[in-house]
Amino acid sequence: MNKQNKIIWLLLLALFCLPAGATLIHFKIHKSIAWLPYLTLFDAVIVTLLFYFKKTSVYALFLNSIFVIIGVGYHLKFLPGGWADILISLTDFFVGLALYLLVTQTPMVKPPGEPSPPTNQAGATSINN
Repeated sequence: MNKQNKIIWLLLLALFCLPAGATLIHFKIHKSIAWLPYLTLFDAVIVTLLFYFKKTSVYALFLNSIFVIIGVGYHLKFLPGGWADILISLTDFFVGLALYLLVTQTPMVKPPGEPSPPTNQAGATSINN
């Protein structure tokens, strides 16, 4: 396992732990709103799994962004002084954004000793003729 894969796995773990902690907080605080903890549980499990695959990471970033926008909006409206909860939500967003950028924009590192694909340098010079 190379360094990039280790970072991806650590970010996936962080992306699971942040909403999992929020789920526990919501179970403790919002006992009257039974459906609310399931949103953060969905974020912890499904969105984290979507971030794992390159093809679905854009959907994960979209869902993660929507959850953060709604969460911050509700915390600002209904919980004055709830900046600790807002910072947890923002941290979840930034971890998701870092994971998205790492998964989609960084080429995967080849293991040492694997041959690189052949290049056609002769064909590239003949285009200019």
